[in-house]
Amino acid sequence: MEGVTGQKAAAAKQFIENHYKNYHQGLQDRKERRWALQRRAKVEQVSNEEQERMLRNLERRDRIYEIAEA
Repeated sequence: MEGVTGQKAAAAKQFIENHYKNYHQGLQDRKERRWALQRRAKVEQVSNEEQERMLRNLERRDRIYEIAEA
């Protein structure tokens, strides 16, 4: 019985580690997309209103992507 329990515990541990690794990678990816968008907006001298619109669209796309991945 201990062998099966140990295997289940190891599988659960691996699942949790993968979940958090993927979660944090997703956060990092979103940050990098936001930074890239902000840099592009600065280089192109986009107005503040347009920057806000661009960021809202990026956040909306990220939320849609998260839902699709779940």
